Amino acid sequence: MLGYLVASMKATPIDPTFLEARDAFLAVARASDEQDYRSFRKAFAERGMGAGAVAPEPDSNDLRSVIESLREEGPALSFIAASLDDRMAGDADGLLDQGEEGILTVRLRNTGFEDLSGTTVHVTAVGEHSEVTEVAGRISSAPGEDIAVEFPVALRTASHYELIKFDVTFADEAAGVPARVVRAGLRVHYDLAHTGSRDSVDSPVTQSDWFPEQFVPWSETVWARVSSADEHAYHIGSVKFGGFDSLISPCILASTTDDLILRFGHAYRLDTRGYVEVKTADSEFDWQTVYLTGGSSGVEAVEVNLQQEYAGQWLQARFIASVPATSDKGVPSWTVDDIEFAGIENTPFAAIHPHGGSPSSQ
Repeated sequence: MLGYLVASMKATPIDPTFLEARDAFLAVARASDEQDYRSFRKAFAERGMGAGAVAPEPDSNDLRSVIESLREEGPALSFIAASLDDRMAGDADGLLDQGEEGILTVRLRNTGFEDLSGTTVHVTAVGEHSEVTEVAGRISSAPGEDIAVEFPVALRTASHYELIKFDVTFADEAAGVPARVVRAGLRVHYDLAHTGSRDSVDSPVTQSDWFPEQFVPWSETVWARVSSADEHAYHIGSVKFGGFDSLISPCILASTTDDLILRFGHAYRLDTRGYVEVKTADSEFDWQTVYLTGGSSGVEAVEVNLQQEYAGQWLQARFIASVPATSDKGVPSWTVDDIEFAGIENTPFAAIHPHGGSPSSQ
């Protein structure tokens, strides 16, 4: 058993999902002993990692895409994701707008324990907003392998930031995988521009402006964008082992004339210590603490006035939480919302704008 485990670690990719680690272990066992392989495969299936199981992506914070399966053998095919771009005939911003032609990429995964050789994928548009060109042919895949199928799409009509839908039908009848239909929804006809100095967290596009950083390799959670009653915020939950996790801002340029002010709202647990720190662009690790959470929990609006200490300099801020080891998984350790920088000369946060319009801060 120990030999299998050590050998599987060498075969496991960097930042593996649960199933990638499972597949490496099974591959090592099968190369040595078929009976051991089948016994281990059965054991994984009994724990929800059987044929047809889907693990969340390595960078997932909410684990919502997980699918459990107790099947210990047989074929399976799972839908993973769909995406749109404008690479065929568009303005090359990566976003599909009205009148443009692009590619709809459908990603499936062979989540069973058998090779597939006759996979078919079909896509139909829901409504009259677009035209999809069918792609003929049968696709082969090995267990654990991803399948990417590209369909040319022409977007005929769309309103600003409209959610358009496609029905994706996939099957491998020869292998005994019945047809399944998944409806995919994708946003179209909009532009992105960095025009804001405030992140309300209500738009998902601003999340990519921040940089998560983990100091402890075994940290189980990092900062995530979460929603509650149509409101959104960044938060860090509990972890099994105590540690630090950071949320680092994009670069900001402090004004040469106005005070640099950081504003945000937050709530935190009694056992969590939260720090807000800043550093200049030319100091790689020299973070300076400018705010520390108090001794009692609650919801607070905070304003940190750094005056003109960093006038004319590029810098970053980070929210760093000292998260205790705890078994309380249901309560966020620190929640931060409505983050705003005043007294800066750039606009670090992205916003959604009408296609072809003049961006203005939103």
